[in-house]
Amino acid sequence: MSYTRRPGWDVRLYELVRLRHNTTFAWGSQDCATFAAEAVLALTGHRPPLPGPWSTAREALRAIAGAGGLQAAVQAVLGPCGTPSLAQRGDIVLIEQPESLGGEALGVHMGTYAIATGPHGLVRVPLEAVRCCWHILAEGVF
Repeated sequence: MSYTRRPGWDVRLYELVRLRHNTTFAWGSQDCATFAAEAVLALTGHRPPLPGPWSTAREALRAIAGAGGLQAAVQAVLGPCGTPSLAQRGDIVLIEQPESLGGEALGVHMGTYAIATGPHGLVRVPLEAVRCCWHILAEGVF
């Protein structure tokens, strides 16, 4: 499936961020993968499949490992990973996070920072922590 941004994507993305801003982390409903999938839904109208479901850290780690790791799981759905410096607002990003499982997490590029799930809501992450990105193209862009 091709994931293409629909008109009004920016409004829907900011509404998702507003709604999830103070939502406590929860495996399977408010973790990095589910947040990234909800962001793709906001941008495109299509929710990408996850390798889950899961409701615990152990189940999440098992599902992601079964998909070949976090980066491989996302690549299977969104295609090849791109260069971090070319990421744009709304793109899905892989973030290096020492405190997370496996040392990495998914987030969303917001322009001057990325945003990802944290223990008590969404957190800003410096762009220097972005290791790769997946572009969600605008309509008519090839």
